[in-house]
Amino acid sequence: MVWLNEPVSLAVHIVDSYPKRTEKARTFQIGSYMVKVVGIEDLIIDRLSASKFWKSQRDSEQAKALFRGFRDQIDLQYLEERAKQEKVADILPS
Repeated sequence: MVWLNEPVSLAVHIVDSYPKRTEKARTFQIGSYMVKVVGIEDLIIDRLSASKFWKSQRDSEQAKALFRGFRDQIDLQYLEERAKQEKVADILPS
């Protein structure tokens, strides 16, 4: 499911499962709702996993774009540790 907010040009992909990792998740209040958003580090790991194990070029490009766009906010130590755990450290953007 995708939620669109055209006035602020925002699209949110809503999933029906709870993320496995929540250390870096952030919670936002949107109107009267509290919304938990997966951490950027875990999102990058998810995209790298899809890239490596499903051979998805699109996910590779998304991981690189996320890394570049959020570089100043990323916990690099956490990202590197998670990349090792998920066996994607060899394709981690730099």
